[in-house]
Amino acid sequence: MPRWMRSASLGLVFGALLVLAGAGCRSRTTIDPEPSAKGPPKFDIETLTEALSDDDPEIRFSAVIDLGLEGDQAAPAIPALTKLLSDPSENIRSSAADTLGRIGAAAAPAADKLARLLDDPGVDARRSAPEALGKIGPRAAPAVEALSRVARGDEDEGVRLAAATALGKIGRTRPAVGALRKTNSNATQAARN
Repeated sequence: MPRWMRSASLGLVFGALLVLAGAGCRSRTTIDPEPSAKGPPKFDIETLTEALSDDDPEIRFSAVIDLGLEGDQAAPAIPALTKLLSDPSENIRSSAADTLGRIGAAAAPAADKLARLLDDPGVDARRSAPEALGKIGPRAAPAVEALSRVARGDEDEGVRLAAATALGKIGRTRPAVGALRKTNSNATQAARN
C-alpha cells in the first residue's frame, strides 16, 4: 500500500477515535482539532505527485483529483500531470487536463500536450483539453491553431463550444467568433431539418 494511502487510513482511524472519545464528554474540554485538521486528511504535493506514477490506475486517478483540489499549489506536479495526458485511461487523461487547468497560467508548459489531447478519441478528454487551455489563458497561445481547427470541425458540439470559449479566454477573439458563427449556423440548420 502506498505511503499516502497508509497515511489516509491512519488519519481516518485517528479521526474516528477522536469523535468516539468526544462523544461521551459533556464539556468542550475534549481535544478540538485545528480547523485545518478537520475533514479528510490532506496530503503533501510531493506525495501526491509520487502517486501519479503508481501502477494502479485508481491510485493515479485519486492523486490527480486530490491535486486538482490544491489549485495552483499543485504547480510542482505539472511535469507528472503532463505525462498523464497520454495515460491509457480516458478518465485519467481528462482529469489530468482538468487539474492542469485548475493550476492556471503556471501550467503553460503543458499547452502543447493539451493541444494534442484535442485529437483524443474520447469526448471527455477532448472537452477537458480546451477547458484547461482556456484557464491557462494567454500563455496557452501556442494552442490557438489546434483550438481553431477543433472549434470549427469537431464532431461534438460541446467540444467545439469549449474550444471557441478557450480561444476567447486566450485572447484570440477572431477565431472564436468564426467558430461560434459556424456552430450557430450548424445548430440553425439542424433545427430546420
